[in-house]
Amino acid sequence: MGRRIYDNLKKAMMYILSVHIPIAGLSLIPVLFKWPLILFPVHIVFLELIIDPACTLIFEADKDDTGVMERNPRSMDEKLFNASTLLKCFFQGGLTLAVTLAVYLFIRHDHSTETARALAFLTLVVCNLGMILSNRSLTRSGLSMLREKNSAFKWVMTGTSIVMGLVLTLPFLRNLYRFGPVSLTDFFLALAGGFVAVGLMEVLKIVPRLNKAK
Repeated sequence: MGRRIYDNLKKAMMYILSVHIPIAGLSLIPVLFKWPLILFPVHIVFLELIIDPACTLIFEADKDDTGVMERNPRSMDEKLFNASTLLKCFFQGGLTLAVTLAVYLFIRHDHSTETARALAFLTLVVCNLGMILSNRSLTRSGLSMLREKNSAFKWVMTGTSIVMGLVLTLPFLRNLYRFGPVSLTDFFLALAGGFVAVGLMEVLKIVPRLNKAK
């Protein structure tokens, strides 16, 4: 039980650090480069409604990682975050920031700022959900965790998808979020950007296992 609690706390803290890197970056970079703002308070509220349940419900509901009782006892001097863990957090957060900005700048070439903002936010939300999935286990892949029963994750994923769909399609919600109309092609482009980021997060998890197996 103690190892499970420690792991769940570590997963939640890793996710919190990772997810706030792109939020901070998307808030500061447009100001520094004198671009139109990408994130407004209403967007931050939307994101926090994903982040808070993830930290308090989703990670806590997962079972122990495979082989948790086979690990050597943790040293009492061991820190919750070591250099490797911090590197993973900065990689996840930096990757999400880079992909979201890339989608925003690409779309903004021949679309309105409002449409570019909508698609960048969609990419950020997809990366956010993928980050939750990836961090649900320190050793197992996100796909395997997707098959693991977790009602909290199911409700957060379903609720986020429904609300995001309404925000992108209903004019009064689009105006509230300062979004422009989104074509189906651009919608799938933003989804693809998010999926690429999530896939690279999973690669980061696989590499240490491959090195260990050699």
